[in-house]
Amino acid sequence: MHSSEIKTLSTGCRELDPLLGGGLVPGEILLIYGERGSGKTTFVFQTLLNAALKGLKSTLFSTEGYASFRRLRSMASSSWAEISDRILVLTVKEFQEQDSIIENLELTLPPDVVLVAFDSITSCYRAALKEKEDNIILNKMLNRELAIIKDLSMRRRLTTVITSDVTSPPEDKEIQPVASQILMYWCDKIVRLDRLRGDIRRALVIKPPPVKEQILRMGLGGLTGISGA
Repeated sequence: MHSSEIKTLSTGCRELDPLLGGGLVPGEILLIYGERGSGKTTFVFQTLLNAALKGLKSTLFSTEGYASFRRLRSMASSSWAEISDRILVLTVKEFQEQDSIIENLELTLPPDVVLVAFDSITSCYRAALKEKEDNIILNKMLNRELAIIKDLSMRRRLTTVITSDVTSPPEDKEIQPVASQILMYWCDKIVRLDRLRGDIRRALVIKPPPVKEQILRMGLGGLTGISGA
């Protein structure tokens, strides 16, 4: 199936798809953010595996290295042998490397890839933040990276998912993604994942408005609705 034939791509969580307008939309960027352990990476892997099971190819840029690959393979379980050649996992170690990858993404991304994921788009950026003068340059670089990703997503009708860590909010303030102004400007849809208790998570779709909410359970296979877990 070519990307031009895809109207929406399921996240693999049937309870969340309706809140996103039927799933992931080619040409759009979906941002998933939340605290550590909230399920961001699990969500990304779920979308990759769901696409692969449908015969679609994806590319994952991960800042977690081999640990990310092991988790993805574990989630795939017995289906990994069948679908492993449909998911390309590449490791990003530094922000300069990330910038170079995104700069050349149009040239290096295989033509048959329909789903691209960055987990996380802000990890290397956050690690690179130093003094104020450097921050201005890094902010400009990150903004340019998002602009390139958005442009490529639209022209090639790519389905794009990115994740972000969060900043420590002031008391009584809601958590925000790192570089929130940049991410919220470029991302078409935004979902915040909250840890409630145990394996229970709350997904808040905060863009586009109005805010929509779904309670989910995070298991070995991914995020599911409570009734379907």
